[in-house]
Amino acid sequence: MGYRGGPGPQVRAGDPPKRYESKEETNEQKKTTNALLNIYRLFKEGKYDEALKAAMEYTTNQSRSNFRKIYEMIIRTLEPIRRGKNIDDGVKNKILLELTKIDITVEYQKNRGVLEKDIADSLKGAMAEVRSYLKENKFDDARKAAEALELALNAVLAYKIVKNK
Repeated sequence: MGYRGGPGPQVRAGDPPKRYESKEETNEQKKTTNALLNIYRLFKEGKYDEALKAAMEYTTNQSRSNFRKIYEMIIRTLEPIRRGKNIDDGVKNKILLELTKIDITVEYQKNRGVLEKDIADSLKGAMAEVRSYLKENKFDDARKAAEALELALNAVLAYKIVKNK
């Protein structure tokens, strides 16, 4: 049994054995993947009770201060969409630029470990939907998406992030 070649991984003496994820860990990861995006979509579809329940069940360790910075940037940018009936090209381009800047900031904060991956990816997905509606001049859809994103952010902030002091 001195032969160490052949197919399969080689294990050196002293190396820790490989650990494999259990199905429970994998299922838990799936449960939280883009959970904020799912909350946003439930609000967008008018399923308010389900969205609030999902917000209450959402698990996060995100700090308030880091979340609030991004939250305020997004809310301030979405305000003209929620107020205006039709948005002229100048305002639309400014909003698109601001949403793009926020997207970059969110990615940067995620990569620094300041913003949780799930929250960052969910925010980016929701903002991408708002941007696409604006580009296509679908202002009613953009308004509905902006309102849903604000509701999702408020729900997660109220039920989870502020509670996690």
